[in-house]
Amino acid sequence: MGSASGTAFVTPAGLRGRSYRRPGAEASGRPVVAIGQFDGVHLGHRLLLDEARRRATAIGAPAGAVTFDRHPLQVLAPGAAPVELTSLDERIALLLDAGLDLVVVLEVGHALLATEPREFVDDVLSGTLDVAAVVVGTNFRFGRGATGDPSTLRALGPGRGFDVVCPELALHGEDAISSTRIRAAIGAGRLDGAAAMLGPSFATTMTATGRRGMR
Repeated sequence: MGSASGTAFVTPAGLRGRSYRRPGAEASGRPVVAIGQFDGVHLGHRLLLDEARRRATAIGAPAGAVTFDRHPLQVLAPGAAPVELTSLDERIALLLDAGLDLVVVLEVGHALLATEPREFVDDVLSGTLDVAAVVVGTNFRFGRGATGDPSTLRALGPGRGFDVVCPELALHGEDAISSTRIRAAIGAGRLDGAAAMLGPSFATTMTATGRRGMR
């Protein structure tokens, strides 16, 4: 894992991860979590995080994020893995700075990548975390072969006692904001466009260096 802090855990199915809490954060109740890779914690991600916070506040529950310690291609095809916009430590810090109470980081390995969508829901979301609701983008995919999607969550969630919220993707121009678009903009030297999609916390450093978080 990319950070030495946090509390290690193992799910009943043997998946590993760490949880991180913001000092003074709400510690009790079933959490509302946004789920995603969250590389860069860009404005599209923040739309999901804001929705999780809003719904958590409405029911007096903790707001959190479930993310992953590396891109799946770093395990499946390391040579094809995208360059990270942010390190894991940076990502955790940005997520907590966004006002979340907790961040859960799952270890990406062959065990997680082989987990069927239903098993992921039962083992992680319903079992280990006991979520009250999940917030995901319309392009979210999960589970073995990326066969799970928002409709999978909507089919499984009610029977396990959690709601599923799927906001429309945030746009920059006519297209959805994504980490892939931001990488392309940085690679092409369009730093203003990249900064506009990443948000104010990145704009100053990127304009000065052109390499915020890129390795």
